[in-house]
Amino acid sequence: AVVSTQSTGAGNRNKSLLLTCCLAGTFLVSWTPFVAYNAMERLGGSVPQGLYITGFTFIFINTAANPFLYTVTNRRFSQYVRSLLQMKSDRLRTVYRRQTTSSASSSN
Repeated sequence: AVVSTQSTGAGNRNKSLLLTCCLAGTFLVSWTPFVAYNAMERLGGSVPQGLYITGFTFIFINTAANPFLYTVTNRRFSQYVRSLLQMKSDRLRTVYRRQTTSSASSSN
């Protein structure tokens, strides 16, 4: 089958645009409470403590959300993460087998 490079290029641009919009939106939503808190504090206004806690919580949520956004919107990144997790799983199984084999042979 012949694949049009123009449609593939447009699809890649759309995916990149989607990823950029998701990351920018998550960044803005996550950092706005913290920036608002700092701005209000610098201006000498009364700042609710809950805004500070909310700001920090959102920053941590942003940090946790970024890998998921990349995984959902980028197939290559998703495949790479899966291969890393598979390698980790294989290594854990190997270590577990070694431990169980060595403990079984040492108890004999």
